[in-house]
Parts: sequence; structure tokens; C-alpha cells
Amino acid sequence: MDQAIITGSTGFIGNALAKHLISKKIDVICIGKQELNDDQILNLFGKKVKYVTCLMQNIETLQILLKNKLIKVGNKSCFFH
Repeated sequence: MDQAIITGSTGFIGNALAKHLISKKIDVICIGKQELNDDQILNLFGKKVKYVTCLMQNIETLQILLKNKLIKVGNKSCFFH
């Protein structure tokens, strides 16, 4: 896996998963409902990750992530929801 996209990354399980994948040198994109600044992201994940604030109920959210090239199409990516 080259990249992991994790929804609910500020919750207990999502956060633990993000930290584990970061330790394995996997590129992690975290998606959450909370607005977080850079310091909060660093404190929550231990390292800087790509963090996107959005609600997953809207399919347009994925379109925005793809358009902004945050999700690498064609790579070995895994989506954790």
C-alpha cells in the first residue's frame, strides 16, 4: 500500500490506525469533521499528515479530493471508513 485515506481519523480507532500507518512510512490522508490547525494536527498524529476537514455524507467531497490531487489515482491506495 502506497497511500491510506482514513475517515474518522480524530476518533480513537482512526487515530490509532493513522499513527500505525505513519510509522510504516505510508502516506496518510486523514479526513475528519473537526477543523484543526497545524499544531493540533501535529499533537494528534505525532507527525504532520495531510488532514482534510469534510463530511463524508456528500459524494462531492471525494470529487474535491480527487480534483485537488490529494488522492493518488492509480497507486496502491486503501480507503478506511
